[in-house]
Amino acid sequence: MNQRYRFVIVSLALIASLSAACGDDDDGSTPTDGGNPDTDGGAPPPTDGGEPAPPVYAVITQVFEAMGQTSYVVLTGDLTRTTTLALHDATELPGRAIGAGPTGGGALYVGGTEGPTITRYDLSQDGTTLEEGDTVSFAGAGVTSIGEYQDQLQFVSETKAYYFDGRSAQMIVWNPSEMTVERAVDLSELVIERALLTFSTNAVRHGEHIVFPLGWRSDVDARIISVAGVLVVDTRDDSFTVARDERCGYVRTAAEGDDGRLYLATEAYGSAVHRVVAANAPAPCLLRLDESWSAFDTSFHVELSTLVGGATAGSLVQSDGATTWIRVLDESAVTVTPETNPRVLASTRAWQWWRITLGPTPTAAVQEIGTSNGSEFLLNVDDHAVIPEFASDRSQTVLRDASDGTPSDANVTVPGLTFSLVRIR
Repeated sequence: MNQRYRFVIVSLALIASLSAACGDDDDGSTPTDGGNPDTDGGAPPPTDGGEPAPPVYAVITQVFEAMGQTSYVVLTGDLTRTTTLALHDATELPGRAIGAGPTGGGALYVGGTEGPTITRYDLSQDGTTLEEGDTVSFAGAGVTSIGEYQDQLQFVSETKAYYFDGRSAQMIVWNPSEMTVERAVDLSELVIERALLTFSTNAVRHGEHIVFPLGWRSDVDARIISVAGVLVVDTRDDSFTVARDERCGYVRTAAEGDDGRLYLATEAYGSAVHRVVAANAPAPCLLRLDESWSAFDTSFHVELSTLVGGATAGSLVQSDGATTWIRVLDESAVTVTPETNPRVLASTRAWQWWRITLGPTPTAAVQEIGTSNGSEFLLNVDDHAVIPEFASDRSQTVLRDASDGTPSDANVTVPGLTFSLVRIR
C-alpha cells in the first residue's frame, strides 16, 4: 500500500488556530523556515542512561486535492505544545488511510481505501523510523478495503486482533504478530434492508468485552433509521450478542456514568438530520444499557433537548473517565433551513460544549470553552485524550489535548483531516 518504506519523525512547529468540521492546492505540506526557532525538522535525541524512552506517536492525516486525496503518516514525540506538523518529510499513501495499534506496542498497522490489506510497520530501535513488515489481506473474507475509523481495528493481545467491517457485516479475527487471518465471523444479523450499517468512532472496552455502539442511516438520502444498536463481543471466544432499541436512532456515541452504566446518545449527524427535517430522523435521545451492559434499559429514555433548554444536541465525548460533554447547536452562529445539508450542519463550527452528568437523572450545563464542529470524537492514546477539530474546508485538523477534562489551548495543527493517532512507544 505504501509508496515509501520508512517513516521519519518530524517535530512540530508554529502556532495554529481552532477549526471546525468532519485541500490545500499543493501537496499538503507545511514549509519550514530555517531561521524560525519554533521550527524543528529533526527528531528529539534518543534517551540513554537508563531513563525511560520518550513517547513516539504516529499521526495519519488525509489531504484533499483536485485529483483526489492522499494520506500522510508522520511520527512525533510531543502532543502538548502549540505547534504545526509539517508533512514535507512524511510518508505518502494513496487514498484515505487509517492506522491503529496497541498502545506502546512498538508497531503501527496501516490500511485504507486502496485495498483490503493491513501492513505492519515496526518502530526502529532508536525510535526515529518505522520499518515496513508483513501485510495481511482480508480479501478472502470478501472485504474490499479498510474503512471507517481507527477503532474498527481492536487489539486484544500480541496474537489477536479484530477488524469490524460494516460494509460486509463481518468481524475479522486476525493475528497481528503472524499477520494471518484466523477466521471471519458473520454479523449479518446487523443488516437492515436499504440502510447503511455504521460502527461508532469509539468502541468501549468493558472487562473482556468490546462494546460497539451502532447506527443505521438510509443508503439513498439523508434519513436516520429509528434503531439503536450495540454489538458486544466476548474476546475470550469471539462470541457476540446484539442489543437493539427502536426509541431513537444513530446512537453511536457512548460514555460510562458514575453509576457504572453505559450511556449512549445520538451522534451530532443524526441530531442535525432531525433539526433540518424532523420527519427524517427520530428525536435525539439518551439511552443506557442494563447493569450487565448486554441489553438496553427499557425504563430509561431522555430526549436530549430536555437537558439543554430545547436546543439541538448530540454526541457524547468523555475525556478523562470523569468529564463528559454533550455538543449543543448554537443557532445564533448558523442559519438552518429545510435545504441545509445535515452533514455540513454537523460539521459547522457552531456547536457548544456542555458538561453532562450521567446518571438516573442526567443534567447538563454549558461550559464557556467556545464552539467547534459537532462531529468530533476522541482519539485516545492512553496518556492523552485528544479531540480532533476539523476545519470546515477540510484543510487542517487541530488536535486538542483534553486529558485533564478541558480541551487545552495548546494544540497541534495538522494539514488535512486526521482520523488516526497511535502511541507506538
